[in-house]
Amino acid sequence: MIVANHQPQYLPYLGFFHKIRRCDHLVILDDVQFLDRGHQHRNQIKMQTGTQWLTVPVLRKRGQLIHDVMIDPTASWKHKHWAALVSNYSPAPFWKQLSPQLHAILVEQTFTHLLPLDLALLRWIMSVLEIDIPITLSSSLGVTSQSASEHHIGICRAVGADTY
Repeated sequence: MIVANHQPQYLPYLGFFHKIRRCDHLVILDDVQFLDRGHQHRNQIKMQTGTQWLTVPVLRKRGQLIHDVMIDPTASWKHKHWAALVSNYSPAPFWKQLSPQLHAILVEQTFTHLLPLDLALLRWIMSVLEIDIPITLSSSLGVTSQSASEHHIGICRAVGADTY
C-alpha cells in the first residue's frame, strides 16, 4: 500500500492531486507546526496581470499545531476570495458547473478552524477529480516522534503502508 503524508493546504495546487492520485491512502499532517508563510492558509491564483495571494486570516500563536489554528472571526475575507475567483476564473470551462459547490464551501459555510476548511475544499476537489482514497488525520494515529523522519515512518506503520 502506498501512502502519501502531506500537510493540509488551502486550495491545493495541481501537483498535490497528482501526488495523491498515485497513492492508496492520504494522511493529512495536522499534528505538525503551523507555518506562518506556508500554504496551509494561503495560496496564489493566476490573474490576467500576474498572480494574487488569497490568504485566510488566522489567529496566530507561536508553535501552534495545524489542527489548533483558528480562523480570525473578525476578518472579512470570504467575499474577497470569492470575488477574486469569479473575476479570474468565471470564463473557464466548467466554472458554471463547479462554482456553486465551491461557493457553498467557501462562502456559505462557517468554519472556526482552518483544518476543517482545508479538508472540505480537499474532499470537494478530490470528488471532482474522482480521486477516491481514504483520508486519515495524523493526529488520530497516536504517533509520537522526536524527528520528522520518525514521524513519517510511524505514520506509515500505523496505516500499514509498505511504500511512502
